Formats: sequence, structure tokens, C-alpha cells
Amino acid sequence: MGLLTTTSSSASAAHSDLVPSLSTGSVKEFVLTRVVNGRPTFSTVDASQAQILRQSGETVTGNVSATLSDFPEETETEGDYSPPPYNWMTEVAALEQAMIVAVIDTGVDLTHPHLRDSLLPGGNFVPYDGVTAAAWSDGNGHGTHVAGTVLYNNPFVKILPVRVLDREGDGEIAPIAQGIVWAVDNGAQVINISIGLSAENGPDLLPVHAAVQYAKSHDVVIVAAAGNDAEFGSPPAAPALFEEVIAVAATQNREVAPFSNRNSYVDIATDGVDVLSSALGGGSLRMSGTSMASPRVAAIAAGLRALNPTWTADDIKDHLLATANDRGAIGPDPVYGFGEMSTHRAFTTVLSRPTGQMPPAAITKVKVKSAVGGSTITSPQGSVFVKYPSGDIEVLSSDYSFISLVHATTVQIWTYDKLGAPTRALTKRLSPAKLPTIKALAQRNGSTARLKITSKTPPDALLTVLTVSRAGIEKEVALLYPAVGVITVPSSNVRWFKVCYAVEDRTLGCKKFKLG
Repeated sequence: MGLLTTTSSSASAAHSDLVPSLSTGSVKEFVLTRVVNGRPTFSTVDASQAQILRQSGETVTGNVSATLSDFPEETETEGDYSPPPYNWMTEVAALEQAMIVAVIDTGVDLTHPHLRDSLLPGGNFVPYDGVTAAAWSDGNGHGTHVAGTVLYNNPFVKILPVRVLDREGDGEIAPIAQGIVWAVDNGAQVINISIGLSAENGPDLLPVHAAVQYAKSHDVVIVAAAGNDAEFGSPPAAPALFEEVIAVAATQNREVAPFSNRNSYVDIATDGVDVLSSALGGGSLRMSGTSMASPRVAAIAAGLRALNPTWTADDIKDHLLATANDRGAIGPDPVYGFGEMSTHRAFTTVLSRPTGQMPPAAITKVKVKSAVGGSTITSPQGSVFVKYPSGDIEVLSSDYSFISLVHATTVQIWTYDKLGAPTRALTKRLSPAKLPTIKALAQRNGSTARLKITSKTPPDALLTVLTVSRAGIEKEVALLYPAVGVITVPSSNVRWFKVCYAVEDRTLGCKKFKLG
């Protein structure tokens, strides 16, 4: 996704009255936003009309133009691709009705063999610009790649193409807002927006936010790309920054992509580098960007919604964040949000739910015992929720017998009623993890120094071994996982071994062993 940078340079002072200074000539067209019976409408007006409407109390903002300024690099790829055969797909395939995922973008290639059988009649909010096929056909390629990514990750959805950017990747705020409202009115259950508008436009973003709020009021899941401008300080991007949206960062091999925005609004992360998907005109290609990460989350959200028709949009969002694999700093952070999306955990938790209500007697058998580095749970029934002091909740599958979460304060065992609604059954409080006794034998043998770890540690523990010179300089020499082993290093200038114990990427303590 390229962050859309506006061609307007309206001063912040001009935004204070919602109408940029007309003398600058930076904004020649404005957007009148009205809400009628809960539905927002957007119409464009000129500068003179904008002044009159504003003075009469109407909401008027600048219809600033925008362009995809940092379009992701792409690599042409020969051949076709097929979706992975995930178990949950069998469950979704058995359903009679497909979820509708709207792609708010540059349109979609209507004849592409990957897409054509999954497309619904779309909508177009871009004036004629030379695209000769149907009005919602793609003349750029970005929307085609995004739609293909949705279908690759969930082939059982229908794509609702909504064209709001032209063949050059240019657009304006009014068409984007109009496209979102149109998608809601035409049955979208999930909306993907791989577009970002610079938040420096302030009140000019009001129409887009009104459209997003309209979607939220109709219980539509809204997913948006977080932005690709990390090298420029990660300026906030809309609509990802809106609370109603699931904001998606990009990763590669479990590490955040270098371009992916780091910001407090980031909710979740997933693969967004060298993503293989549909190419304009046929075939496939690889592209990188948070634009490529966002439709993966949208596809999984549609799968969850199909399997759980009583879940609200908030339920879908909460479940995706709760089942994400924590990355980076423990708990939510500006880089990964609540973590990297785990398709396996998201659907395992859903598909393993009991079909009926769990008998109370089974719940009473759950035992939680505090242990070094975490807690042991025996005979769990239902699903296990681990609650952090921050309020963050992590969902674990029902077959967990050991949890090494050093920051957890409580474990909650839940069951579900006959309608699939969660009902808390039991809460157990945990004691904080304590530093275990680290036992080791350090010996000097001629020109080598040897350290043998003799103590047993929990299965999720990690020992970092360092050497300490006579001058106090530390050097990491080994990581032991599982934390049992023997280390041999040259003994020249080594006075101590230092062993640090960590669980869940947090060091709990260290101990020194002097060479004998």
C-alpha cells in the first residue's frame, strides 16, 4: 500500500474552521457531508458554495486529491497458484452462503482466471479515465492484486469491487467515502481498504471517518493497511488510525517489514513481503506492502464470520487480536500491535468449541499450579484465556498443559452455550514467575573453558551464556534451548561464565560461574 499523499498544502490554521483558506488556491473543491437517517452522503461543491454552506452550519471539508506515492515494488512471476488446503476451509466450503468482501481500491481485473468466478457486480466512483471495460474494472493492478490475495487466503468469498482510485492510482477523499458507504449498502460483510490518507489533513478526513462509522453501525468488519512510511517516521494513515478499523502491519519471516508503519493504532501484523497474487491482464506477480497484508486479515475475518454468524464485527476483531502470536515487546506494541495473525489458532479455537454446554462437574476438575517460568494447567475444559496485567487476553487451545507466560496474572477457563456464546466458568489467579536455581559447573582445561549446565528448566525456557573477561567485557557465546547443554570456548582472557535465564523473551535473572 502506498500512503496517499495529498497535493493540498492547507495550513493547520485553515483547518480550524473546516474550510481551508480559499486565497491559497490549494483546494479548489470541497465535500459537503450530511447524515440522513443515519446514512452519510457526500457531494462536492466549489469554493463559493463551501463558504455559504459553512456559514449556515453545514459540515464542509476539503476534497483534497491524493496519489499512491510509494507504490510497492513488483516482480513478474510466471504460472498460477492454488490456495493452501487448510482444515478450516472444509468447514467454510460446506456453508451454503459465501461471505461478501468489498475491495475499496483501483477496481478488479474482471477477466482474470483467478478472480472472474468470484466477482460480484461492483461500483465505480471515478470519472471516466480511459478504462474500456466495466466501470469497476482495474486499470492499475493494485486492486487486482489485493482481491487475489483475499481469494488466495479464503477462496469461498465473493469479491465486491469498488473503484475509488483511477488507473494512475490517484483519487480524492469524496469518492473513497462514497465507495465505503456503497459497499455497506450492497451487502459487504467485510471491507478491505488498502489505501492510506495522510492524517495531516485533519478535518478533511471527516467524510472517510463518517463512512467508516456507517460501516461499523451496520456491523461490517473494516480492515485497513497501516501504511508503508516507516522510513519517514511512520506518519499516521487513515482509515487505519480510526478505532473502528483493524489496522494491519506487514511482516516477513516473523519480523516486521522495514517499510511498515510503527504506530499506536496498529492492531495486528501478517505477511506483506513478496506476496504472490493476481496480476493485471492475467498471471501472477509478487508485491510488497501493508496493502498486501491487509487483505490476508480480511480473508480470515470473512472465514470467522462465516463459521460464527452470531459474532459481531467487534467479536471478530477481538478474536483475531486475542489469538495472534505475540511478537516484539510483550503485550501490544506499535510495531506488531497485538501480534502476528495466527490462522491456525484463530480457527482451532473456533472449530474445537463444544457443540453443547459443558457440564459444571467437568469445570471443577481444572487445576492451576504456579510454576517456575509460568503455570501448569491440568485437565483443562473448554478454552483457556490468559489475562495480562495490561488487560490483554491471549486465547489458548483446550489441550494446553503448560503455559510459560511470565506476565500473566490470571487464567480463565471458559465454556460455550448451545448458541456458541462464551460463558466464563472458572478463574484462577497465578503467582508471578520466579528465577529458578541455575546449576552449572565451570572448569578450565588447558586452553579451553568448559561450562556444563546441570539444572533442569521448563520446556519454554532459554538460557543465554556469556563469557566475562578480566576487564569485565561480556560476550554472548551460546543460546541453549532446551536449556541443558555443555559449552566449550577458548579460555584466553575468560574469567567468568554468565548464564541468563529467560522465558517469553524476558530475562528473569542471571548468575555468574567463576572458572576453577
